[in-house]
Amino acid sequence: MYLLELFSVIKNALLRIVVDKISEEERMYDRAQIVLTPAEIFGCLLDKEYPLLVRFTSLLKDIDFTHHPPFDLIYEVFVHCVDVHRSWTMELLVYHLGEDAKKLQSYLALVDASRDVDVSYVIEHLVHYKTKILLDDFIQSMHRANGDVNDVLRKYTTRLGELVINSTQRMELVPATELLVKASQPDTSTSSSKKRLPLDLGFDDCLDGGIVGGEILIIVGPTGAGKSTMMLHCCLNAIQNNLRTLYVSLELSTSLIAQKLRCYTLVKPRAREYLDLLHVVKFPTKSVTLEEVFVIADQLNVDVVALDYLDILNYGGSRDRIWATLEDLTAKFRGYCEERDIIGLTVSQAVREVVGSQTNKIVDLDDVSLSIGKVFTADFVITLTPPNVLHNQNTGLLYLAKNRRGPKHLQPVRIDYENVIIQPIVKVDYADFKLNSKFLKEDGDAQKV
Repeated sequence: MYLLELFSVIKNALLRIVVDKISEEERMYDRAQIVLTPAEIFGCLLDKEYPLLVRFTSLLKDIDFTHHPPFDLIYEVFVHCVDVHRSWTMELLVYHLGEDAKKLQSYLALVDASRDVDVSYVIEHLVHYKTKILLDDFIQSMHRANGDVNDVLRKYTTRLGELVINSTQRMELVPATELLVKASQPDTSTSSSKKRLPLDLGFDDCLDGGIVGGEILIIVGPTGAGKSTMMLHCCLNAIQNNLRTLYVSLELSTSLIAQKLRCYTLVKPRAREYLDLLHVVKFPTKSVTLEEVFVIADQLNVDVVALDYLDILNYGGSRDRIWATLEDLTAKFRGYCEERDIIGLTVSQAVREVVGSQTNKIVDLDDVSLSIGKVFTADFVITLTPPNVLHNQNTGLLYLAKNRRGPKHLQPVRIDYENVIIQPIVKVDYADFKLNSKFLKEDGDAQKV
């Protein structure tokens, strides 16, 4: 069953890329060949806007230009110009070729003469060409697999996901004056960017009503604090706001998730009406990549992706540089959500020292495990200090430690782990928590930090 599902993922994603771009009589993928010259590829990009250059950089990655020297050198200059100068012109090309520019005058003339080549035509053929390379390589790998195809399927699903993402990459470039004009006009838009997820945790007013598409939230807490419970709370809140939600579990078993859902619906029976909007996917730890997750998200056309959790994806990075890898992975997660106007939710471990020796210590940003860089990219970070740390029955503390829209906020909550219900506490004596003065006003009440 697992193999059939993966084959379906591959087939459907390929169809998304290719079918509507190739005419009816040319739908055999082995006929899709690149019919462009390298000069046409680099020439059509001269003096184009930066977002388009970024998109082409992704599509040109791994294409072998060594069969067309000296375009391998021109490709290196192109990537450098996009990365450093954020532009691509004949002047920059000649400047960075240096002494080689005189030797390559005939090739530069070909590039310069290709300015009028249709960019959409070039994109179409690049996507066809990379798809053909991917399929040919996939077929050969399947022949060599000798029946053990799981690793092959996983590898090529990842590569396919990258191609889907790169071929649909978007970037918005708007002059500040135009933004001011838009801001002064009444908003009559009915686009999907209107989706909003209220968290119902006591501080939605600090979030202007909730998290919107293209933003990500990271929930930070020590082991056993209830991070997965809070994720499920957010997912159940999402579907009751008519948001299609994908919950990807790399830890909780489906039987445990089913038990929690059953308990929740017994307490809140009306939630059963919305369960069709929640899709649960379970993968073994470190068995799936971020690209594969978003291939599934694209198939289901979801509004919310809840990833439990990012740190234990299969990211292929070195353990020695895990801090940098996780920072990059978080940035990529946010980028994928922003492209699709999806709300992203994930969790992160807090360092183990938070529990035990430092009682009554509120979990803060500097307690994030493995990589503080993860929180730099996130739009919102909520830390969860569980009852066993505070020694206050079933009362935990949520701390909105990063908020792109306004102040930080401290919120006591009552956590019902069995029924997946988190209720804000309106009236509480903060003196019972013996909090650090950073979180208290002079009268002993909590403050917005």
